[in-house]
Amino acid sequence: MVSLLSRWLGVSSGPDMTESHRAFLARAAKAAVWSETRTHVPAEMTLAQALIESGWGDHCPGNNCLGIKVHHTRGLESYGLTPELAKGGYKDRPHGEYELYGSLGDCFADHAQLLRRGVYRFAWDTYQRDGDCVAWIKRVAKIYARDEAYFVKIDAAMHMPEVIEALRKAREPLTSAT
Repeated sequence: MVSLLSRWLGVSSGPDMTESHRAFLARAAKAAVWSETRTHVPAEMTLAQALIESGWGDHCPGNNCLGIKVHHTRGLESYGLTPELAKGGYKDRPHGEYELYGSLGDCFADHAQLLRRGVYRFAWDTYQRDGDCVAWIKRVAKIYARDEAYFVKIDAAMHMPEVIEALRKAREPLTSAT
């Protein structure tokens, strides 16, 4: 079952997982946990989306593994980022091009802001009241993706043993320091 699921998600699992996919998973898990501590968007959701949307890190130009586009209506400063973090400068880039980030954490923090505002606001506010992460992801997926199986893919990725373990390891420094 895991091998079929892994193939459906576009990655080998267990000992067959490539080193580049393992490295991206570890790096993205750390960035997702970092973002979660700042935005309160669950690292599980962020990491699963990043894995699926980037092909497990195969498509991540400018640390943008979530396909975020440049929007001149908001500046990076509003998310605690500086223009220097965006390679090439975001103000010089045409609206609609893909954003460039200094790190995966910056990309994830920007994406978290998206998931808490605008058309996603009701889903976020409901999640804040009831704490039901699965229901929140379902609400977001209906708006976020055209793929009717998007929620199922996110949920499946979140429950892969490799993903669970990567998040556990990424959280270790946080728990051991307290």
